[in-house]
Amino acid sequence: MLAAFVVDPCPVARTGVRELLSTRKIEVVGEARTAHCAWEALRCADIQFAFLELDLPTDECFVLLQRLARHRSDVNVVIVTMVTSLPLFRRAFEVGVAGYLLKDTLDVELALAMHMLCNNRPFVSSGMASLWVTEELSGRAQEPRREWERLSACEREFLTVLGRYWHEPNRRVLVAESLNISVHSYDSKLKSLRRKLGLSSVAELRPMLEALGLIGLIGTLPAEKFAKINSITI
Repeated sequence: MLAAFVVDPCPVARTGVRELLSTRKIEVVGEARTAHCAWEALRCADIQFAFLELDLPTDECFVLLQRLARHRSDVNVVIVTMVTSLPLFRRAFEVGVAGYLLKDTLDVELALAMHMLCNNRPFVSSGMASLWVTEELSGRAQEPRREWERLSACEREFLTVLGRYWHEPNRRVLVAESLNISVHSYDSKLKSLRRKLGLSSVAELRPMLEALGLIGLIGTLPAEKFAKINSITI
């Protein structure tokens, strides 16, 4: 049978976690309500898992996590909490926790979590995973706008016309004619833009142009219309 230690300031919560763990053949051999008391017991406890509530005084909680990572790397530390703060979530994994479970779904997810943890694979509660993915995708969606705002008016005009002719096999010629520049100037401008945006190939421009809605933009581009496109927002 696996052995575990539970750290939670709430006695009712400790009882609930202990009872759920017992259904997975995990024996809780010790409990503590504070990080300080927990460390005194955890230093030499014969356990494989430590289940820790993150809603302790923040400094104390992360001091304990750091001590466990440094001195008890043999123990799998699993956060069991109602805290859904993404900064704290990231910080917990940065100091070496093996899993992050939310209490409101603990009874549903514990079996899968223990299966993964016992096979040396991290586990994140579905609720936290959803929050994390949503934030990541939201952050990425803002990247094209930030890149666009870095560009000059001439560079924006160039990309707008490039997007319009993106699918055309002779787009070099079409873009050059539309902007009244030579093909050589087209190549130079494109190279300069790639360097500025940190891109290794022209193809890497496509996600940015698609996100900005510039791929396949139809119609001519008189100066008065470009003034509106130049101030594009997402």
